[in-house]
Amino acid sequence: MTLKELPTNPEFIHRYDRGSRFEKEGRHLHALQIYRQLMEDFPEEDFAVAALANLYEKMEKPELGIELLSEHLESKTDNHRLRLFAGHYFFRQNSWENTIDYLSAFSPEEDPLIAFYVGYSNYKLGKYELAKQYFLLFIRLNRENDFLLNAYIYLAKSYIYLDEYELALLYVKKAEEYFAGYYELFFLYARIYFYMGMYYTSLEAVEKAIKINATDPIVYEWGGKIAFHCGEIKKSLKYFQEYLNVGGEMNADFCSDFGMALLKNKNINAAKEHFELALQVEPEHEKAKHGLHLINTDYVVYER
Repeated sequence: MTLKELPTNPEFIHRYDRGSRFEKEGRHLHALQIYRQLMEDFPEEDFAVAALANLYEKMEKPELGIELLSEHLESKTDNHRLRLFAGHYFFRQNSWENTIDYLSAFSPEEDPLIAFYVGYSNYKLGKYELAKQYFLLFIRLNRENDFLLNAYIYLAKSYIYLDEYELALLYVKKAEEYFAGYYELFFLYARIYFYMGMYYTSLEAVEKAIKINATDPIVYEWGGKIAFHCGEIKKSLKYFQEYLNVGGEMNADFCSDFGMALLKNKNINAAKEHFELALQVEPEHEKAKHGLHLINTDYVVYER
């Protein structure tokens, strides 16, 4: 992104074009020197600031761009043009707090995409109630945007985290109107139906997701968890193993879930090993502690 309004000073334009040519040729240090000199000679002109920030991003040093923009906006708090540019820049760098700080000054009525950026930033920070409000605002303001599908998906995810499963289901169905057959939609259906206690419907959905995308570890992890709750232990073990085969991590939740499936299948030693692995990662993990308790008391037939 660049600033929309182009500079008008002929000398600035001439020197900026020279720096831009250097940048396109890959001569980044030459371009950097020109942009810095332009900032000194034309302190009132924001275009060089934006160009230098974008160059830092191209040089894989976006933290310098964040620092540059933050410094300039400290003394130019009412500069809405640069503030809007900075908000978009921070969003690209996953700087969620900064994105919210800088873009919240603008009305989404002016640019509906602001509502999506602020909503997504709140979502990444775990502020699901705020995320929900901004996604709803974005959907209300803009019905013809490439981000609309993502807004529906992240709105549904926010409702899942807020334990509002009927509303989550509503917005997954809305998303399906735009992109039927997308594997993440089936995965969201699986999670929602699981939380609603509809385990067999959940299993059907997660298996559709797996057929479409057989490389995502988290889909297999959920497949194993859901199959376990359906009492299909062999299938549960198969999905947990596939999770590992496609590069899933041995975190505490996975190890304890896999351990429970192994225990139910009477693979006592393997189950014990997985519970112990879970406790190495998270010493107070309740499911792992419960699984070891069942083994240590010789109680291996238990309720799910």
